[in-house]
Amino acid sequence: MARTSCSECGAGIEWLTGAEATQRGIDLDGALEFMGVSEVTGRDVWVCTRCDNFGVMGPPEFGF
Repeated sequence: MARTSCSECGAGIEWLTGAEATQRGIDLDGALEFMGVSEVTGRDVWVCTRCDNFGVMGPPEFGF
């Protein structure tokens, strides 16, 4: 099931591509390094519409 709200504040989220997230000033390097991937494909970055929380959908083998 895809995330529908922020895990920190409960607000709605917006799904972005890696490029869109980077344009908004989100530093994806740490999240991507943690997951062992070099880039985000598709709209795999979620960004909170209220606070500064964000997340990246990991590879299917992570199971989250």
